[in-house]
Amino acid sequence: MTVSAIQKRSSPARAGIMAAVAATVVLLAYAWTAYTVNPVIATREPGAYYGFLTDAFLSGQTYLKAKPDPRLTILADPYLGAQGVPRLHDATYFRGRYYLYFGAAPVFFLYGPWRLLTGTFLTDGAGTAIFAMAGFLAGCALLWNVWRRWFNHLSVGWLAGAIFVWGFGNYT
Repeated sequence: MTVSAIQKRSSPARAGIMAAVAATVVLLAYAWTAYTVNPVIATREPGAYYGFLTDAFLSGQTYLKAKPDPRLTILADPYLGAQGVPRLHDATYFRGRYYLYFGAAPVFFLYGPWRLLTGTFLTDGAGTAIFAMAGFLAGCALLWNVWRRWFNHLSVGWLAGAIFVWGFGNYT
């Protein structure tokens, strides 16, 4: 490739189309992966922790509605471990209630509004896919601005390649 080919500026319209095509390929791959793992997008009853937390928040409480085994209250140290008493995994037991120790932001930004708009509970797999797609698109916007400001003398193929690396070169 010659220096003049590298320094040839791509038109913003062509670059936008190429970036959109590259981003669409990645988004379709994310959606396909999420759908093949679990095709259920929403359910009538909460089926996982963020559904349970959504249900709790919309009922006006911060603790989950799941009732702890009453035997937990008679243990000398209920925080020591299972001790033969079944308990909710990945939840904190405190004063006779379970609290989810994962952040509440997904409920405020996605799961709660979804529940209010549709009357259903978004599955955790679908919520994860939506957040992954949103994060990917935010990164694409950053790549677009960086390319346009400092690297628009490079071929638009470099931008598309950067979008593919951003989309497929992560843990999503």
